[in-house]
Amino acid sequence: ILQTQATGPSKGGASKAIELVEFSDFECPHCKDAQPIVAKLLADYPSAHFVYQDFPLSQIHTEALKASTHGYCVAKAGGNDAFFKFSDALFESQAGLTPASSDQTLKDAETKAGQDPAKIAACAATPAAKEAVDASRALGERVGVNQTPTLFVNGRALPLTGIPYEMLQKIIEFQAKLDGVPLPPAPPSAAPAP
Repeated sequence: ILQTQATGPSKGGASKAIELVEFSDFECPHCKDAQPIVAKLLADYPSAHFVYQDFPLSQIHTEALKASTHGYCVAKAGGNDAFFKFSDALFESQAGLTPASSDQTLKDAETKAGQDPAKIAACAATPAAKEAVDASRALGERVGVNQTPTLFVNGRALPLTGIPYEMLQKIIEFQAKLDGVPLPPAPPSAAPAP
């Protein structure tokens, strides 16, 4: 289901033989903490295809849905590269996602992504933007997401926080073997230089 319906912004390998799908919320502190983990996984497994899916926990995060609609519009206007620049900038300034300061925080992230904040805000206010985010969240609910961040490796759900990195690597490599996908093993974690 995720291979065909996870259509969020993506990066990494073109093949979906190993697909990592993250359901995330821009206002969630654990999602912010997971960003370096995802970056390391993509560096260690350059052939993996990574997809970001919105899963705003609107009942506890007042600005999450707004941030997601803005992210959707950045991706629509500027493509995947712009989205990930926006996403990185937004997670970095996550403390600014409050009712008082989220508009400025979003504008700053959009500018860093090379986008026009006025155009993004206009797009984010459309029903289409909210429908896209709602569809992403509904997809997450259909596959059993009940916390953020949740990472799927070829459809197998893993919580992204609280698992040692080496264990994540083993799970990805095991899943690849189960699915008959050739995956070069990741380089050993930070071996000291000779």
